[in-house]
Amino acid sequence: MRTLRRPRLPAVAIALLGTIGAMAAPAAMDPAIDPALSALIAAPERSAVYVARDAARHPAEELTFFGLAPAMTVVELWPGAGYWTEILGPYLAAQGHYYVALP
Repeated sequence: MRTLRRPRLPAVAIALLGTIGAMAAPAAMDPAIDPALSALIAAPERSAVYVARDAARHPAEELTFFGLAPAMTVVELWPGAGYWTEILGPYLAAQGHYYVALP
């Protein structure tokens, strides 16, 4: 009768943990958030209704993820109530272009 060898569990577990750790690493490589964007999001002039949504929407992180830069041209499709308009308009006003496309 032939006996089968089981793999060494600790070695397999360590290999899997190393793989999972490597998958979590990209968060540390995120580009820094533009201080001008952070200041604009924290501005007291913003609508209180929209500021309350910041905790769920994470606007600085989301716009940084998409690579937003002050000299870009941005087209917002169906802006809705204006949450993103309130951030994008002032941020792009000096160097970029901001367009709103309505149906």
